[in-house]
Amino acid sequence: MLCRAVAVELEVTRELSKLLYSVESAYLNIVREVVEYAVVNNVTGATQLQGLFYSRYRLEYRDLNSHLIIQAIASSANCEVIHGEEEEGLGEQALPRD
Repeated sequence: MLCRAVAVELEVTRELSKLLYSVESAYLNIVREVVEYAVVNNVTGATQLQGLFYSRYRLEYRDLNSHLIIQAIASSANCEVIHGEEEEGLGEQALPRD
């Protein structure tokens, strides 16, 4: 997969800055929690992870666009830690919380 990052500098209002921060925080929280679950439970498929987590996060983050939730879960499935060695510090989580 080809990925490219672009840095853009913008002047934004304080309200927009808070909104962007909240979206970023929610996205990163989803990725972190899904990766932790996937590593502990040896789940590597994006479709399986989406089936386990999408409804939960759709309810938890009602204002977040559904595409962002799907993309966060897919990003989690592509994370190297899932396909490689387990990292220390990832706690056990039996099932996703609904």
